[in-house]
Amino acid sequence: MSGRKHQISRRALLKAGAAISVFPAPAVWAQTTEPLRIGFLTVLTGPLAAGGKQQEEGAALFLKERNGMIAGRKVELITQDTAGQPALAKTKLQELVERSKVHVSIGPLATNEALAMDGYVRDSKVPLIDYHAEVLKRRPNDWNGAGPKFKEFAKDVYQVPTLISGDGVHPSYPKQHADYSADALSKNGFQLRSVLTLRAYADVITRVLAPKGK
Repeated sequence: MSGRKHQISRRALLKAGAAISVFPAPAVWAQTTEPLRIGFLTVLTGPLAAGGKQQEEGAALFLKERNGMIAGRKVELITQDTAGQPALAKTKLQELVERSKVHVSIGPLATNEALAMDGYVRDSKVPLIDYHAEVLKRRPNDWNGAGPKFKEFAKDVYQVPTLISGDGVHPSYPKQHADYSADALSKNGFQLRSVLTLRAYADVITRVLAPKGK
């Protein structure tokens, strides 16, 4: 189901400061009780739906740990299903920006989807947060499950114990590393993406809303 809404709150692990300039000034936010809206692009139908489900579970964990507020303001998470299709991913992003009026979007699941959105992201100036920098920070030398080091996982490319699966494009999801421990978040790309991209957005909003000089 697309268009689902949840509540989230603050934390930060990704560097997303470059997105701050497109948000309303703190003084503007201080004058409104408008919720902060996040667009969440993932895959809930089709061959990659299992991965999208993991993203949703990561989001649910994040929401459960917090009270759904940033700087005293409610946050809405609006989920859209891209079905893993680049053209549809772009359409869903347009819906989030133009219909749902999101302040930032998270996703998508696959690199080819992100490439399809690139021009629209630049034109709309609504930030799109992804997690590739965090992948390189955690696995600088062996992030790519398509490498020869992981050839034993060729029959099931998503089981590779690094952050990008054996197809060289999508996040991995090795079943033996399916929790949210520090070790799993260096070996399971879906889990890492789910948790860190939400925290990245919270970091941006927290900085924007922080009183001047703090």
